[in-house]
Formats: sequence, C-alpha cells, structure tokens
Amino acid sequence: MSAQDRHVAAPTLPRLSPSRLEAWDRCPAAYRFEYVLRLPQPIGDQRPRLLGSVAHALLEDYLRETIRTGERPPLARVAAIASGLLEQDGVPGAGADLIREAVELVTRWLAQWTVPLESMVAVEHALAVDAGGQRVEWDAPEAFVRGRLDLVTVAGPQATVLDWKSGWLSEDEEGLRLAWAPALYAGLLWAWAPRLEEISVEYHYLRTGRITRVALTRAEAAETLRWARALASRIATALAAPDDPGAFPPRPSTACATCPWVNRCSAGQAALEGMDERPIPDDAEARRLAGLLLAGEARVSRLRERLKQYLGDRAPLTLD
Repeated sequence: MSAQDRHVAAPTLPRLSPSRLEAWDRCPAAYRFEYVLRLPQPIGDQRPRLLGSVAHALLEDYLRETIRTGERPPLARVAAIASGLLEQDGVPGAGADLIREAVELVTRWLAQWTVPLESMVAVEHALAVDAGGQRVEWDAPEAFVRGRLDLVTVAGPQATVLDWKSGWLSEDEEGLRLAWAPALYAGLLWAWAPRLEEISVEYHYLRTGRITRVALTRAEAAETLRWARALASRIATALAAPDDPGAFPPRPSTACATCPWVNRCSAGQAALEGMDERPIPDDAEARRLAGLLLAGEARVSRLRERLKQYLGDRAPLTLD
C-alpha cells in the first residue's frame, strides 16, 4: 500500500457496504436522506424493499436446508417457510399479500434453477475486510467494507457469488461491470478463500428469470477497493457536516423516478419534469425506462386497490 493509500485509509473512514457505496455514487442527497437523517420512507415506497427482504428470507431458509440435508426440499417447502415468516412477523411490515407474491417469485425461480448441490458452500455469507483488503471479523473496529453474499458456489478453483434481485430493473453485463458490488463481493470472497483462481458474480432476477454474469480478476477487485477508499474519504468529509445539504449534492438521473425522497428534492423534481422531453438515446436507456414503467404501473395498481379498500361505502373524495 502506498503512502497515499495509507493516508486515505485512515481510521476515520466510515464503515461501508457495497449497497451504501452504490447509494452514494448514485446520489449523495438521497444517501443523506436515508443514512444520515434516517428519514422514514413513504409507506407506498416500502413495498419493493419489503418484497426483496421476504424473497431473500425465503431463499435463505430454503437453501440452508438444502445444504444441511444434501438434497433440495420440494418446492412446496417455500410456502411453509412463508407461513412461519407470517406467523412470527419475521419481516416486520410484510403482510400476507406481499408474502404470497414473494412465494410466487421464489418458487418460479427455484423451479428453473440448475446449480449443482455439491457446489453450494455458503448462504448469506457475512464477510468483512479492512481498508487494505485483509479479512477481519464482522464487528472488528477496523472493518471497512462488509457484505453478505446471498449464495456462494465453488467448483474447483472457481467460485460464483449469486445475488438475488426482486425488482423490475436489470443490469446488462456492461452495467454489472461498472457497478460497485460485484468487484467488492469478489474481493470479500478472495480475502476469505485466497486460493481461488477465478470469481464470477451473477445477478439473478427473480421476476424475469434473467441472469447477468461478470467474471472478475484479483486486479479488478483490488482496484475497486482503492476506489472505495477514495470514495469513503469523500463520504467522511460530508458526514462531518451532516446538517449541510451542500455537502451531499443531488445527482439527478432517471433513478429519480423511483427515488422515495424525490418529493424532498427540488433537483430531482426538475429532473422528472424534463425527463419526458428528452429523446431516448439508446437501447440500454430504453430497457431502463421500460423497467421504470413496469414498476410504476405496478405501484399505481397497488395504490388503486388500497384506495378502493379504503373508500368502500364512503363518499367520493374531494381533491384540492
């Protein structure tokens, strides 16, 4: 590590996860709303997060049982796991309808899954590294990047990290290579199992069955960790002034369309107003906008049903 790296990797760096790094990279203003001010998300925006949490919980229990017994349980086991989640309030805020939707997503994905049982080695694998990329305990004071790997499979000198995605939006291979999480996952896994020669990361989209895969090198993982240290230094500077919005500048983009904080952000609202006036530049943006449209239509449908349930026999609402 160079003298410059040692300076950047000072103990004052905040402890981060791949998702937090991506959140800052996407929009520092949204990062402040969620992680610094810890503002409650609007109720309507919590459903995608809750759906992802339930789907992850179902897959975790199912796959832990698979590894423990050495054979795949019947798909009906997913519904039984879900019943336990509902009875025990395993995911606070998740109701019966949402849990049923998660069961459908997970069952459909498992029905087409072909990963060999003997290659599965860890589920929800919690790993941490210090600023130099060395493995440390999860709660160690020097832990810098921490991450939970949804599923790790190993075949000889090669390993794969599988990451579940329950939303409508998906990344292509180029987008996956530019994201923070894949290379950081690879770095975490290499710190845990340094004899591995190759690590791939796969995003599994439960709604569509699509799988996006990227193979990573040690050099790419190390370079991403260096970038993470530099970014963490900027985050630390901003965190020193948590009450100053100027330390957390907004970064308007098409992501504003699904941001739960957009009503608090004038830059995000302006971005949405101008978004419809710009031509679509390429296929990648067209796919992204199509995903936003699907997500928006699904949300409108849910809101319509909630309003119907509320109104019932009540008089029609008068809107100001």
